[in-house]
Amino acid sequence: MNSPSKKARNLIYDIETCPALGLYFGKPFDVRIAKTVQHEYVFGFAWQWEDEPEIHTCYIWDFPEYNKKVDLKNVSLAKTIKALNKNITAGSKQVLKVWSDLVNEADYVTGHNSDSFDYKQMHGRLIQYKLPPIHRPQFVDTKKMAKRLGYYDSNSLDNLSNRFGNGGKMAHDGIDMWWACMNGDKKARQHMVDYNIVDVEKTLKLYHDFRPYDYLHPNVANITNRPDACPKCGSEKGMVSEGTGHTKTGEYRTFKCKSCHTKTRFRKGERNEKPKYV
Repeated sequence: MNSPSKKARNLIYDIETCPALGLYFGKPFDVRIAKTVQHEYVFGFAWQWEDEPEIHTCYIWDFPEYNKKVDLKNVSLAKTIKALNKNITAGSKQVLKVWSDLVNEADYVTGHNSDSFDYKQMHGRLIQYKLPPIHRPQFVDTKKMAKRLGYYDSNSLDNLSNRFGNGGKMAHDGIDMWWACMNGDKKARQHMVDYNIVDVEKTLKLYHDFRPYDYLHPNVANITNRPDACPKCGSEKGMVSEGTGHTKTGEYRTFKCKSCHTKTRFRKGERNEKPKYV
């Protein structure tokens, strides 16, 4: 029995992380960290469902678990850091729970360099904090799209967005913004959130630029149980026949989507008899 048709849920997201703190000897440009006193952690993330206009955010400082006061009087530096790390862990768990619920709802998730960075950062902490496993959706990484579909002098989100006419990333004060966020600066934290939102906007536009050309994109028609829909964008406005195409072993009718203009073909071949030799 076939399941009823539905809309594909594509989650576009981007995370922001906090740098680690460490002790070192020597000059800053020749650093060998002697001891890490606070590991890197996730500040938060922004996300958007592809078919919805709103961009949402979830940050560690949104939760009371992170904002508990730490007594700094007559306490050693080591104990202060330990107390701060306890707050970070509690707040991080809340951020991860929100992210987990979203990923569990998604049919596929989209990000820029997300396979190598964003997903591994979040999933690694999910394991570290012994939170429940998530189901593994299909992944779309716009950086991987850029690398396999063309050649560009840089595959960074900023460079690709500029080259594709979508505008660059939001400017910021570099590491000073991260340091200010770590120290509770409200203005810096708001700038971080705004910066994160713009990254999601740029990622979605870049995804739409690459999607019609991507031969590894998830099959949206299969996800939504709509056999006549475009396999890339899910449109049911129709496909235009463009004759036939050939693989090494078969002949197939080819089509172009009226909405996104992607090229596709029938699953079933035109010939019943296959070549004897390949």
